[in-house]
Amino acid sequence: MKFDLGVINSNAHNLLARAQTDLSAAIEAYGLATDEYAEAETRLRVARADTIKTLRDQGMAATLILDLAKGATASFKEEAIKAEGRIKKASHMIRAIEHRINSVKFIGRRTDEAAQ
Repeated sequence: MKFDLGVINSNAHNLLARAQTDLSAAIEAYGLATDEYAEAETRLRVARADTIKTLRDQGMAATLILDLAKGATASFKEEAIKAEGRIKKASHMIRAIEHRINSVKFIGRRTDEAAQ
């Protein structure tokens, strides 16, 4: 079976351009996710410190303070966990797109070699 190497090479170039655009978007998403995570983690730490201070001021038993503070700030922890998940998702997307780019480059090299 004969293949039209020109068409294959053209398609490879189109796929490569699309993959590079996708990679830029994934890198942008990763940056946004890391910013969201940092903000969520800061909100969590500030809220937990404020809660601990309030509980100490109320004379709460020292052995209970940390557990009560964790419970009171659980929604902040949830935000941080979700933001961390978005970082991991963006990181996986970046790796997958990089693999796609490498595959397309391989196809391009092979069609170039076959054309010679």
